[in-house]
Amino acid sequence: MCKLTWVEKAAQLHIKHITLLFIPFAVGVWSYTGIFRIEGLKLVVILTISSLFVLIVTAFSAEYLNTKRRGENKMEVMINNILLCTVITVMSYVIGLRVFQTYNKAWLNPLYSVTVFIISLFLLLHLDFARYSSGTGIFTLLLGTATVSLAVPLYKQLRLIKKYFSIIVWAVIPGTLAGVVSVVLLNKALDLNREMMFTLIPKSVTAPIAVSISQSMGGIPSLTVMFVFISAIFSLLTGNSI
Repeated sequence: MCKLTWVEKAAQLHIKHITLLFIPFAVGVWSYTGIFRIEGLKLVVILTISSLFVLIVTAFSAEYLNTKRRGENKMEVMINNILLCTVITVMSYVIGLRVFQTYNKAWLNPLYSVTVFIISLFLLLHLDFARYSSGTGIFTLLLGTATVSLAVPLYKQLRLIKKYFSIIVWAVIPGTLAGVVSVVLLNKALDLNREMMFTLIPKSVTAPIAVSISQSMGGIPSLTVMFVFISAIFSLLTGNSI
């Protein structure tokens, strides 16, 4: 039987630097700027309405189950090289992390600063973003292991999870379904293509899992990661008021 102490340090290190694994996806968004020019408004509408559906359905489901529980009523060729792509990303991340830790400003988070730096570097040197994306596949693989690492802090909250298990399950399921259904219906109503629909569908799950779902369904992982973060920020800003 595997003991928690055997994997805890490795998992903590993995989680501490999980931002590094999202940088290639964030940089990859630049390859799809044309989509935002053409479909930008439609995407904003879908993200906003669908995220509201997720928040409202989840909140009301949780509230209903909780009250019920209490008994209440209420460089171009070279860039193909995986090693080079990885080195560029990791070195940029290390520098970005040091700057972030030194100045402790939210806008200097490596996910933002390193993404802007790499995009600026590629634009300055006229490099191909698609080649960079194809050379950073290792980060997609590591995102899977990062998901496993997240099980460690989850395990530490096992007692709390058991206590509220039914509320968590029966609040999250309707909220998730509401998010998926709203994306599909809004996608059809606004006449977006199936690729964009499959890119938007996983936006309400954790980023590593969302990337896997998006890839398997034929979506665009880089955009999926961006939509996940937009949905998360939107939820943080509006969740309390709901």
